[in-house]
Amino acid sequence: MLVVGLTGGIACGKSTVAAMLAKKGAIVIDADQIARDLVRPQKPAWSEIVNCFGEEILNPDNTLNRSLLGKLVFKEKKKRLELERIIHPRVKAEINRICKRLEQKNFQGVLVLDVPLLVETKMYKNVDFVVVVVASEDIQVKRLQKRNLLTVEEALRRISAQMPLEKKKGYADFIIENNGNLTETEARVEELWRIL
Repeated sequence: MLVVGLTGGIACGKSTVAAMLAKKGAIVIDADQIARDLVRPQKPAWSEIVNCFGEEILNPDNTLNRSLLGKLVFKEKKKRLELERIIHPRVKAEINRICKRLEQKNFQGVLVLDVPLLVETKMYKNVDFVVVVVASEDIQVKRLQKRNLLTVEEALRRISAQMPLEKKKGYADFIIENNGNLTETEARVEELWRIL
């Protein structure tokens, strides 16, 4: 099994690249999806988050209001670190559990760990190959405005809350520039797949 850590900046197109790799035959573990599953109503992480941030961050159906929570944690670093303290160890544990299960099944293919904070959480140390997806800040801002309905200021706050892309690139075995169209990105993914 070849374990690939896929990371990048917010709104750089990491999920797009992950989907392209899945089409090629890779198994993709999506850390964001795991995190969403872990914070479903009444789960331990959900309870901790509600205790920490209050019931005002809940939707009427008791799910987390991700938009409101995002605004809170990206305004105040202390709150973001508190949320990360609740979620990150659980995500790591779940990823490790899935990896062990694949090892037991003697999986021989490519396993992609799609982890936004791969470097920050030191998970890059547990992979064979690191891929960093990057885009210009202008493009990140435009994508965040469109996807999350954020102001320019809110988008920049989210971008600056992460490790700078230039620093993240220093951990990369392979970099995918995602400033252009899908065809260009597909060509880079094709090149990566040949290497893998």
